[in-house]
Amino acid sequence: MAALYVVLVLVALGWPLIAVGACALVILALVRLAGGQVEQGASPMPGRWGWPLSAGMAMAAIASYGYGLARTTSLSMTDAEDRCVLVSRNAFGYEHPLSSDGAMSLWPLHDTTCGPDLVPAFLNPLVIALAVLCLTLVVVTAAARARREG
Repeated sequence: MAALYVVLVLVALGWPLIAVGACALVILALVRLAGGQVEQGASPMPGRWGWPLSAGMAMAAIASYGYGLARTTSLSMTDAEDRCVLVSRNAFGYEHPLSSDGAMSLWPLHDTTCGPDLVPAFLNPLVIALAVLCLTLVVVTAAARARREG
């Protein structure tokens, strides 16, 4: 359980680096896709660009989750009361106490400790969409490779 905590903290703190890696892999895949079209009208095989693109989508999903995780009061990165003061609209933050009916969850990611949800509403659907896109690209790339070899 301690290893999971360490991984979650690293994802929450390192999401910008993971996002940069995801962008680099997507750009690499697009360059390979553009360079692989030798003939007009021929569909390029996803072998050269499919794996980097699926890895880029996986890293983008992890980075998105880390972004949302960094916005919550979980993982003891900040004290819950301090985090509520930071998200408070009041300049002094004294009118935003911890909510007794607030809840936190790691999936779907949400945190209502301070009243309103600290995780942006687009985040959970984005993580799911990127994960589904990654899995779809893996299946398409593996099928194309099997068809080419067999």
